[in-house]
Amino acid sequence: MEEAINRFLLQMEKQEKKGFKDLASVLSLLPKPAQGSVRPISVADAIEAGFLPAVDEDQANMFTPSELRLYRHAQDHRLARDIPGYPGISQIIL
Repeated sequence: MEEAINRFLLQMEKQEKKGFKDLASVLSLLPKPAQGSVRPISVADAIEAGFLPAVDEDQANMFTPSELRLYRHAQDHRLARDIPGYPGISQIIL
């Protein structure tokens, strides 16, 4: 895995020097996860597992309670894969 990551980073450095003109071909070489191999988790579970940092008090106070509740709902129900008729991850604007 580490070797694959290092190869990818070297390819990205080359792309950067070329102005990312052939980025699509580099990204197309990345392996795609097998169907059903990825299990989505909620943001709360990701924070508990240590994948994401917890929201500190200053960040929590930036929003009204209603805005924070809507944001948490949106984060906990984000789509993890493409479903016809629903926006993909790249189309969701937070």
